[in-house]
This record gives sequence, structure tokens and C-alpha cells, in this order.
Amino acid sequence: MRGETIQLSPRDWLIITSIPCSLDISKLARRVNLPQSTVSRRLKSLSTQISISFCTSKKAVGLKPTILFFTKPPYRLPAYTVSARTALVDCNEWYMVSGLIPETYVNEYIELFVYQPLFKFIGEEKLFWRPDIALELGVINITHEGLKVNYYKLSKVDYKWNMPDRRHIDKYDMQIMFFKEKYAFTPLTEILQKINRSNSSSVTIQALSYHFRKHVLPLWIGNSVKPYRKVSDYPLRLHVFECFDAEDLALKLALVPHIYSIYCSKDGVAFTSQLSVKEMFMLTKTVLKKYKAKPVYKEIFLESSFRKYLIKYHELWDKDWLKPFVAKKAVVYRV
Repeated sequence: MRGETIQLSPRDWLIITSIPCSLDISKLARRVNLPQSTVSRRLKSLSTQISISFCTSKKAVGLKPTILFFTKPPYRLPAYTVSARTALVDCNEWYMVSGLIPETYVNEYIELFVYQPLFKFIGEEKLFWRPDIALELGVINITHEGLKVNYYKLSKVDYKWNMPDRRHIDKYDMQIMFFKEKYAFTPLTEILQKINRSNSSSVTIQALSYHFRKHVLPLWIGNSVKPYRKVSDYPLRLHVFECFDAEDLALKLALVPHIYSIYCSKDGVAFTSQLSVKEMFMLTKTVLKKYKAKPVYKEIFLESSFRKYLIKYHELWDKDWLKPFVAKKAVVYRV
């Protein structure tokens, strides 16, 4: 988790809620009608309590979001792991590992662990908070106290994300995705320098721009922005529900502030959040009940300290995703 939370002004919330649909800081500044220097300064000030990642459709690149629970700490983390942390599950201490795994190698990935997981959730897609859509639909409003959610309107909204189909990608595309996931507004010129420093051959800015426009942008589904609350007051939780029409429920969850990563399968959803008791009550009363959502576990609290990784996509790709066993030396990059 990030640092201590400071009070956000309506202007800060305007910037934050416009991040998911802005490709760069200049577009963000135009969207919120503020000078680019002001927006850059505020993003720098907020960097200790928000994270901003460029997100591509995991389904479109052939990766399945996966959550595994173990009773003992994993001895070794295979390639394609995203995070590992301790969790309190119904008052028992378990260990949670999340990953983005090639769809054809999910079983092979799981078999690389010494212990079999007690529980696994294998999703079809990974979604995230979309405050820009929530504002447009009238689900949230920016006030002097923060963001106000209309849960009754939330329960009735009907919308869809335009998700891309599976597309051809190569190692240059993977490198762009890797650096953009670290920070969504990383300019291509900076990425170019990093790629050329790490490669024996050089690539031009024209070639990199072409790859970004033609290959990466069609996979982009928006930027994930996570404005974290003070963890001592709002412990991070994982919620896992079985339900019907899971995709539709996941889309509604993506409109709620302080719901972060959302994993959607054919018959269930799993999501992390820092919701208050009141907010969880309203969500249950107006939305979860509508989908007959049944919790798989009553309480799952996540420790604030954890190991987080960014997948080095370009080291795990050779015309297609490498098998986890073959790629075990190309381990993930620790943040």
C-alpha cells in the first residue's frame, strides 16, 4: 500500500477521475481544463497515495487473472506471478498469490508450486475502477467531502466496455506495455532510451511510435488509478462471490470508488477494496443482492505489506507465451 492519505480537494478528484480515459498528461490537462504544469505538479504530490497504470485487456493478450490460496508460504514464485501476500481468511492465516497466466498454461503454473492451493479463482478478464464512466452515468458526484455514490442508480445502470479481440503482438509491444504499466504517462521517448540501453540493437522513435499506435493502443482499455485510503482505518480486503451474470456485476463494481482490481469469471467475481462497513452494506443491499451474490469466504483481510511484481512481458514471449517451466529463469520484476 501507499503512504498516509491526505485530504483531496474537488480539483484533485477531478484530475483523478479523468485519468482512466487520458493517454497522456497533456490530454488529461485539456480534459480537466487546467494548465499542464498544474496537473503535473498535482500528480507528483499525489504519487504517494495513488498508482496509475496503463491497462490492456488481459483476455486480448491471452492471459488469465488467477488467485491462489495456500496454507504455507510458497517456496518459489513462478514466472507470471503478480503479487504474494499474507491473508486472514475466516480467522486463518493463509498465503495469497495472484498471477496473470497464459490461458493454455494455468494448470502447469499451479503444478510448479510445492503445495496444492486450498482455493483458486481463475478469471476471464481483469477490470478496474472507471470513475470517468461513473461520472458520465451519474453514479458518482464530486463534492467538497469527496466522491458521493448513488448506489440505487448504480444498481440500474446498463453499459458495456468495448473490449478488444485477441491481436498479434511482438516483443517491442511487450516492452511498451511493461514500462507503461509501471506508470501510465511514461513518454515513448523515455521508453525508447530504456529499450535501447537494454538491447544490443537500437530501435527508432518512429518504429516505437508505430508499434504503440498499431499494436498496443488497440489493446488499451484505459488507465487504472487507485486512490488509497489510510490502511489503518480501511484495511484492504478481498471479496470473492459466486453469482449469476458475473460480467455485468463486474462492470457495476468498476464504477464504485475504492474498489480496485476486479477479476471476472463465468460464474463469479473477486475484487479488492477499501470499502467502509456502510459502503459495503449499501453495495450489498442495492447491487450484490440483485445478482444473488454468495460469498465464498465471509472475511478475507490482506496484509498491507506484500511482494508486488510487474511481469517482464518481453522476456516471457517468443512468438507466443513461454511455458511457466521454461520461463522460470525469466522471473518477474519486483517493484
